Amino acid sequence: MKKIFLFFSFCLLHFISLAQVPQGIPYQSVVRNGIGALLTNHPVSMRFSIHDSTMQGTIVYQETHNTATSNGGMVILNIGQGTPATGIFSAINWGVNAKFMQVELDTTTTGNNYVDLGTQALMSVPYALYAATSGNAQVGPQGATGANGVSVASSTITNDSLYLILSNGQTLNAGYVRGPQGIQGVAGNTGATGPQGALGAQGATGPQGPIGLTGVTGAQGPAGTNGVSITTTSVIGDSLFIALSNGQTLNAGYVRGPQGIQGVAGNTGATGPQGPIGLTGSTGPQGPAGTNGVSVTSSNVIGDSLYINLSSGQILNAGHVTGAMGPQGPIGLTGATGAQGPIGLTGA
Repeated sequence: MKKIFLFFSFCLLHFISLAQVPQGIPYQSVVRNGIGALLTNHPVSMRFSIHDSTMQGTIVYQETHNTATSNGGMVILNIGQGTPATGIFSAINWGVNAKFMQVELDTTTTGNNYVDLGTQALMSVPYALYAATSGNAQVGPQGATGANGVSVASSTITNDSLYLILSNGQTLNAGYVRGPQGIQGVAGNTGATGPQGALGAQGATGPQGPIGLTGVTGAQGPAGTNGVSITTTSVIGDSLFIALSNGQTLNAGYVRGPQGIQGVAGNTGATGPQGPIGLTGSTGPQGPAGTNGVSVTSSNVIGDSLYINLSSGQILNAGHVTGAMGPQGPIGLTGATGAQGPIGLTGA
């Protein structure tokens, strides 16, 4: 629902004769919509409630009006001449207690969507209605405004006491929030001990406590020294040299045999007379082939040792491939035993 702004004022007539005081209060207001524009030529429903003594006091009179705003957004009506809902307007006792006017507005005219526009104290002019039933009593001049009363600005609790801070700056100790503790009563005499009851049956054994934590595993022993492996091979002269990871170099033997002996050159024949060119002497026989040199044919790891098979059929042990296993680390400490479970309840 759009928010409605209502500007209202009470317009009261000057009564010429107290004996002819009209039973009503002229009322006019201007109605605007939520953006401040006048709500013109629009049907509205208004409800007026007169409270006794305080803004939230008993409703002594209530009425409703179904009307419409003018071209200027104005509502003009007389309070006391609407449709009564509670009480009788002429029976209101204006001479007892203060009176407060509550104004409500419904722009749907259904009477089900009233919006509270506020409650305002009725000042001295409406009380002229009281003069119609009070004879010819003259109203005396209004007395001087009294000094502002003292009110409670705030309160605080310190220890067990309530302190009130008044609007004049004074602080009052309002007393204890709760009374002091009473004196402890005298303990009564202890009665004689009754006979011991029969021994109850033994309660069930409580559950076993949790098993203690397993101790920490001991640190692993240091790793063994790395074994020997082939890092490089090289041929120097006619020999194969094997370089091992431990820095040792092995001579694996000849790669190829030594060169055979060169055959003996034939005798040169005597130079004959220049005739036909003599036949070239035949080449001497080639020496026997040298024995094949030694080469690596394969290698095997047996246990922790590297064995090298040579083409000569020889097997060389090149040493350990992996170092020996280090000693076992110390066994971790055994965890503390868990707490014993609670003992079962003793039977009655």
